[in-house]
Amino acid sequence: MTVPSAPSSRMDSIDDTRPGAATTGDDCSLTISDEARNGVLRWLLSGNVGLSSRAMAAHLLGVAIEDPYDRIFHPLDGGDFSRCVALLDAAPELRNHLSRMKTLSPTWAVLVDHWEEIEAFYKNESGRDHRLPMTTALIGCIQRKAAEQQAGPKGAA
Repeated sequence: MTVPSAPSSRMDSIDDTRPGAATTGDDCSLTISDEARNGVLRWLLSGNVGLSSRAMAAHLLGVAIEDPYDRIFHPLDGGDFSRCVALLDAAPELRNHLSRMKTLSPTWAVLVDHWEEIEAFYKNESGRDHRLPMTTALIGCIQRKAAEQQAGPKGAA
């Protein structure tokens, strides 16, 4: 484990070389500004944190999460998505690295490909309906279509 000896603008990564460990396929650590680092800390302490947003923060910052399920957890509904947006709003420069989430799982890859569309639905809906049914429906639709594409044509052996 790498631990910073003094405050710096770099979030040091935890080396996780176990089989199946989530990595970005490149240097897992991400250099971010002190402002972004403080934003991540404020977000974390806000309590508006869920499994998918935690997986996002850990993966983008190159920090290993022990539980393999928690490492790849993705937004399942509008509430989960809202917590991911809260992380990105707290540390906007992480948005520049959102594509790194594609390496975490096929589901994350599809969600990242449609992130702007989902976020537009979320922002349009969030002020009107805290349950976020349209955002949840869109996330489900995108994930179903992706699953169908991965499964291939029906009737194929």
